[in-house]
Amino acid sequence: MLRIEAEVNAGQGTTIRATGKLSGPWVAELQRSIASRDRGTVLVDLTDVSFVDRDGLEYLRSLAQETRISLRCSAFVTAQLM
Repeated sequence: MLRIEAEVNAGQGTTIRATGKLSGPWVAELQRSIASRDRGTVLVDLTDVSFVDRDGLEYLRSLAQETRISLRCSAFVTAQLM
């Protein structure tokens, strides 16, 4: 299960916080949450994510290539992305 919360910061973009496990259908749910923020910068806070499956890692790697997206990851997730 993955809990996703979005917080719009006036003039500073949006922060999307995810808590739990990024796997299975939750990868698509995170994709939808980020895609709905069609303007401005997006900070994706993954510091409280405890597990990421293969599909989740692929998605996070693709996000890292986007200029308007910034990832904030725990050491665990960062190590998996390397």
